[in-house]
Amino acid sequence: MKLRTLLAVPVVGLLFIPSSASAQEHPFLSAFTLTENTGSITLQWALVAGSTCAGTKIERSLNGVEFTLVHEIFGVCGALSEPVSYNWTDPAPPEFSTVYYRLQLGANGNSSIQSLQFDQLVTTDQRAYPSPAFDVVTIAVRIAQQAEVDLRVWNSAGKQVLDRVGEAGPAHEFNVKTLPAGVYTYDAVSDGKHFSGRFVKE
Repeated sequence: MKLRTLLAVPVVGLLFIPSSASAQEHPFLSAFTLTENTGSITLQWALVAGSTCAGTKIERSLNGVEFTLVHEIFGVCGALSEPVSYNWTDPAPPEFSTVYYRLQLGANGNSSIQSLQFDQLVTTDQRAYPSPAFDVVTIAVRIAQQAEVDLRVWNSAGKQVLDRVGEAGPAHEFNVKTLPAGVYTYDAVSDGKHFSGRFVKE
């Protein structure tokens, strides 16, 4: 099997592991999968032998319905004599979102829609959202999925309203519905790294 990247450079040993629910695939494709990396998502797909298309468009969505073009491969894709595999890495997927992708294979139609839950920070080291918040705030810090974090929150008067020790993962929900409106300060510590910020309760 011939393997190609976007620059038509051979790729050795690509392993296609489905990362989302199975769906009816395009007859020209034998695989279309997503892989989560640190700060990015890699798409991998393979055109079956005898199938070609005039260019491929890669589209992304946050709801699985409305898609936006994020990358395009120009020229003829696939080959008449052998299957061909491709990959492309999205360098900036939306943070803490379910991200949907599909391929537009020239005039041959669209692939199935594949999705992946991307719970990482890419552009910042920390984030508290939404702000202002009414019922729940999510505090996220840039640490590994398996790392532990100590999280504390204070109100504007300096009174501690949250104290969690040894919480696993980068994102943590905090119920603020019963708290008075105002500005709150948080501090998170993980493996010697300190993160601090503010959010508003309305």
